[in-house]
Parts: sequence; C-alpha cells; structure tokens
Amino acid sequence: MSNVIQVSAVRRVTSEGATYQPLSAQAETFHVMRSSKYGEAVVYHPATMTFYEVSDAAAAAVQSWEQARLTRSTLDPAADALAQRVLAVLNAMVTRKPPVTEDEEEINTRRLRRLAINVTQVCNLHCPMCYATDDHQGSGTYGSDVRYVVPSVPEQSFRRMIEYYPDGIDMIQFHGGEPLLHPVGIERACASILAYCKANDVEPPAFAVITNGTCFTDQVLDIIARYGIRVTVSLDGMREVNDINRPWAAGRSAYDAAVEGLAKIRARDLGPFTIECTVSKPHLGLNLVQLAEHFQSLGATNIHMAPATVTPEHPHWMTPDEQDQLLDQWRDLFDTVMDRFATPTPLYLRTVLGRISTLSGKHREKHLCPAGTNTIAVDVTGNISACFMFTGMREFQLGRVQGRAQHDQYRQRQDRLMHTLLSHPTLCASCWADGVCGDCSAGQYITNMREQETYPVSCRYDRLLIERVILGLARLQRDPDLWARFKRNYNGAPEDDVE
Repeated sequence: MSNVIQVSAVRRVTSEGATYQPLSAQAETFHVMRSSKYGEAVVYHPATMTFYEVSDAAAAAVQSWEQARLTRSTLDPAADALAQRVLAVLNAMVTRKPPVTEDEEEINTRRLRRLAINVTQVCNLHCPMCYATDDHQGSGTYGSDVRYVVPSVPEQSFRRMIEYYPDGIDMIQFHGGEPLLHPVGIERACASILAYCKANDVEPPAFAVITNGTCFTDQVLDIIARYGIRVTVSLDGMREVNDINRPWAAGRSAYDAAVEGLAKIRARDLGPFTIECTVSKPHLGLNLVQLAEHFQSLGATNIHMAPATVTPEHPHWMTPDEQDQLLDQWRDLFDTVMDRFATPTPLYLRTVLGRISTLSGKHREKHLCPAGTNTIAVDVTGNISACFMFTGMREFQLGRVQGRAQHDQYRQRQDRLMHTLLSHPTLCASCWADGVCGDCSAGQYITNMREQETYPVSCRYDRLLIERVILGLARLQRDPDLWARFKRNYNGAPEDDVE
C-alpha cells in the first residue's frame, strides 16, 4: 500500500469524546486577533462567538493574559492589573450575549445530508496525493480488485439508508476512483433510485458527482442533463501545476481536458458547478487570489480550495518554512475574499462562506467533519463506511447494504465511532477555534495528528482562516455601506450542494 490511509493509532481507543469540555466553550476564554496589514486588533469570545475591536494597548494586555493562562505562568502586577481592567469591560459585554447553540443529538438519526456511492474504484489519473491509490492494485482502487459498482448496490444503498433515516436523504453523490469512467452505472443508479422513490412515495434526492473532469463525453453530458446532476470538478491550478498534481498518460493534459469539459457544461447550460482545488507544495509562490479568479473565469459559482493532507514521507510534505510561506499565501487569499464581499465582484470561497455561516448562526459544530453524521459512504460491493475517505478500512465500517436492516447494530457502531475514532483529538480541547473549525477526520489519521502534541499545519490553516474571517467582518462592520453590500452579496452567495 502506498497512499491509502495508514491508521497506526486507530485501535488505541480513547474516551475523550464522552467527557469533552473544550476551552472554546468556557465563558472566561478570550482570544486576540491582529492584522498588521489593516492596523486592527480584535478580541474574540468563543463561548458567544462575538468579537470586539480594541486598541493596541488593550489587545496587548489581553494577549499577555491569554498567553499566561495557556502556559500556566503569571504576569507582573502592572500587566495583570491592566489585563483585568480590560477583561472586566469585555466580560460586562459578553454576559449580555446569549451562549451559542449546539446540536442536541450526537448523531443524525432522521435525515441524511449526503450518501456517497462509489460507482468505480479505478481512475485514469495517477495523482500522487490520492488517498485511494494503491501501487499494487492501481489508481483509485482503495486496495480493492473490484473496479465497478455491483449493479444492485446503488438502489440497495438508498433503500437501506431510508430505513435508517426515515425523513429522507438530501443528496446522492457519486464517487470513485473516477466515477465518469462508468456512466452506465450512474445512469442505472439514478433511474432505479427515482423509480423506487416514485413507487414508494419517497422524496427523491438530488444527484451530484465529483470528477477530475476528463471524461465529459456526450453520453456523460446527456446523463447529467437528464438527472440534473450537480458537478464538482477537481482542478488544482492552471496547466503546469494541475498536471503535476494530477498526471495523466504521456502527452495528455488533465487540465486541458477538464477546461474543455467545463466549456461543454456551460455551452449546454447544465447548471452551476463547483471547482475543488487541493493546494500543496507545487503551489508555493503562486498567487492564490489569481488562481481563485481563474476558477471563477472558468464559470465556477463556488470554489473550494483546501490544503493537501499528506504524510511526512510524501514528496509534497513541506518544511516548516515552506508551511509558513504557504500560510502567508492563504492569508492574502482570505483577506481578499473578505474585502471583495463589499464589491460588485465577490469571490466566493466555500471555506470562508462556511465559517461566516457558523459565526453568524452562532452554532457550535459538535463534530469536526460530516463523517459518520451528515455523510455516509458505500463502496462498490456494498460496504457502508463513515466517509468515502475511509473506504476499505474495517475500523470505520458500519455494516453492509445487503441483507436485513440491523438498526441497533448500525447505531451502536456509529456511536462507538463518534466517541472513539472520530472524536476530537486532545489538541482540540485547548483551542479557542474549536466549534468553528472544520477539520477532516481522515486527514487526522493520514498525518497522525492524534499522536501530536503541537498543532499541525491543518490546524494552523483553519485558525488562520477563522481569524481572517473575523477580522474581515470587523472591518466591514465599521462602515454601514460596506456592511450593507456585504450582506447583499453574502445572502446572494451560491448554495453549496456538496457539503
């Protein structure tokens, strides 16, 4: 096995999830955010998800207090007195704010947001970062020798999930491998699921597909049109970078094929589409703002750009200096996206929209990611997993779609996963951003985050994202006109049918 997720610590079960008391939920927690670019300082109160612009002196006082608290050290009397005066004012303000809400249920039991079905477990590209690749079996296989979905599995998957989620399923998302290598499997799945819904008076789901964009044949486009399938294309940059990250056969450019396919989607008016970009070492030194604008120029209404998840042994692993450089590139992108919200040409980034939604809704996310709660996955033979990234890993399996429904066993396995393997790692308990961040549980296992005692680059990225969003919101709120424009553009942002 090469890039398939290696879970060395998966069997070391903890009970952190059952008694999890994060720092971010404690009323006495405050966190200082600064921007030298804009000359601003903000104090954020995680327990109410509120923030307050303060002077440099006040920010420095709270920052010293925050650092002393985290390191269990003491301030000198003068610094402590100043910090306490500032904190007294802040506490008087936050006590008038309602605490944030949180899901009452640990696990969704009535309605499922996304059911991911693998229609293939083979791919035509050879992406070095692919979590589904195995050197012995080939690209996109998850280590399995079964290449295409068993014809009965998609409908069986839907039927089984309707038994487990009686209020319905929002979306079926077709995965791979490269799912468009098997268009007949997608067409058969859509037709059989819709027929079942009609015959049983069940609300039909929406359909979506995530693809590398190289297989948009006329047959595929006809299927997309017939079933209204929402498309997400994985594209990691312009030609040079994309074809490093997503190599094809000699003499063939995955970038050129994907751009040609997107043009066909636009020409046939097949609805809005998303471009998903994995940012990694080949992106060092690139202007991420220009890259996002390029994706926008290709017609993407929603753009998802996220850092790659690789092990230290991977060639795309970055040194600490390289990580810092890329975080600076991310900072420029997040600042630009926030500033563009108040212009006629907003740049919609899924991660930014998601953090704004969480902060504005003042709703603490109970789980790090949708795995096992809002997302369930089924592989080509009918094995049910907590997420498509866990395909083939027995520790994360919840059962099979064939045979009789086993409600109690399914829920027991879900509960065990959510309180052990998918629970928050130790680091989260001492983080001010917990409840707003959105890490990837599979990524934690890829990078052995659960074994670490210092925040990895994925945490630094998400904390940076949240800080730049909050600082941007503070800037926009200063000016009523800018705030009004922001609200118009935010409320008009495209709906994300993927997450």
